[in-house]
Amino acid sequence: MKLFLFKISTFLLFLPFISSAQINYRNEMQKRIFSTDYHIQQIKRFKGKIIIIDSSTIKYDDKILSFRSPDSNIKLLFTIGIFYPEVINQAIQVAVIKDGKTVNKINLASTKKVRKPKKSNSTVLDNLLGTNNLSFSNFEELYYLEDSFNKKRFTFWLSRKRIMNPTVYYFELTNDIATKETSIEDFIKGAKLTVLREGEVVI
Repeated sequence: MKLFLFKISTFLLFLPFISSAQINYRNEMQKRIFSTDYHIQQIKRFKGKIIIIDSSTIKYDDKILSFRSPDSNIKLLFTIGIFYPEVINQAIQVAVIKDGKTVNKINLASTKKVRKPKKSNSTVLDNLLGTNNLSFSNFEELYYLEDSFNKKRFTFWLSRKRIMNPTVYYFELTNDIATKETSIEDFIKGAKLTVLREGEVVI
């Protein structure tokens, strides 16, 4: 029996506090993102220097990111540069590909200025929006939405320091040469991030 890669025990602790309406809404969100609203994004891997500080903290050039998961394959997402501090910002600015054509490219120049205020400004925005304050947790694979050996789909929670409620994100990994026999580790090593979408806020 294959090990369920992204079944995180801590995620289950929250289930008794989630109403059936919230569960239904989340299921509908998952289906919509990977069906009617589905589009491919071209999200590049991190190209800089990656230093593993400890089992849950990694440094990318001069930025630090933390994640919570005991699974070594989750850690692999960060150590090979699929996820990194600015990947959330990058994901909403990259070209969107649908039916083989570029259909959208969002320009968030003004957002960049908010996320990276001048040094002379207050550090409040840095504390709230800085990439160093990101924390990834509660990874779960959405097996029921997978219909190909080349694609794996997941959800996780993104938290920021000093912000109480995390945000749910959905993502897809694509490995064009994967087969039924491809191990999860090898799948991730050869994968690219093709979908990263913001979902609902956890209340």
